[in-house]
Amino acid sequence: MPTPHSRHLASWRAGHAAIPKIQKSMPSKDVDALQSHIRVFVDRAVTFTTCPECGGSRLSEAARSSKIKKTNIADACAMQISDLAEWARGLDEPSVAPLLATLQQTLDSFLRSFVKHGFRIFDGIP
Repeated sequence: MPTPHSRHLASWRAGHAAIPKIQKSMPSKDVDALQSHIRVFVDRAVTFTTCPECGGSRLSEAARSSKIKKTNIADACAMQISDLAEWARGLDEPSVAPLLATLQQTLDSFLRSFVKHGFRIFDGIP
């Protein structure tokens, strides 16, 4: 005879197994990558739009309203790396100085790496 625990576990497994099925039923953002017959259906049945509240940032109001030097995390993430590095260099808060130093080093390293290797991509050099 099943125990309350085994019934709960069976229910959890059934619910847990449903998650991949639900995920598969959701269209990907890249409609062009879908098979043609599925793309036709998605084009007719699904509308993709930017969230009017978050502007597509997928951040809560609390996250969007928190700002450092008039810049919230969504704005910072939308910046080009060079602009983000410049903005980060302008931050001066002694209480988080080690964090800022690491952030600035990481951004500068990324920029140096891009200058060193990135242009090869545009030139078609392996």
